[in-house]
Amino acid sequence: MATLNIIIDGSREIIETEEELFPIVFLCKSTDICPVLLDFPDDAGKEFSSMMIAQIAKDFCPEYTIFVSEAWVLKADNESEAKRDKTQSLEHHPDRLDCVMFSLETCHGIWLGRAEIKKNANNQRTIGKPVFEKPVKATGRFVNLLVTNEIQ
Repeated sequence: MATLNIIIDGSREIIETEEELFPIVFLCKSTDICPVLLDFPDDAGKEFSSMMIAQIAKDFCPEYTIFVSEAWVLKADNESEAKRDKTQSLEHHPDRLDCVMFSLETCHGIWLGRAEIKKNANNQRTIGKPVFEKPVKATGRFVNLLVTNEIQ
């Protein structure tokens, strides 16, 4: 999917040249893309953003969506999990990994991708190619944005 590759490359460029990659949802049709920059100051901001995206998606009727955001994940090992209970939040966890998260939603399902943020030879932040997986179940504020034909 060419659009997804362009968005991944653009995200890499932002990571390498800017301080932060702001969360964004791309509502996509074969002939048009509607990018919506999100503001997440707190849970109320997340809730407002999700309602705004849902309304725009209802009006725009995208064929697929791509959500991009910086995130933290925990290393997948028992030691990191044990430390998690002693840490107030993932933000302060000693074993957290900074990454860029991608979510692709189509009429065939949702795929989640993650690319770890690392330092390159010039000490700039960069990301590699994300690895996408189809989760067994995907829930959250920024999934299920596609409007089905029955609703249209």
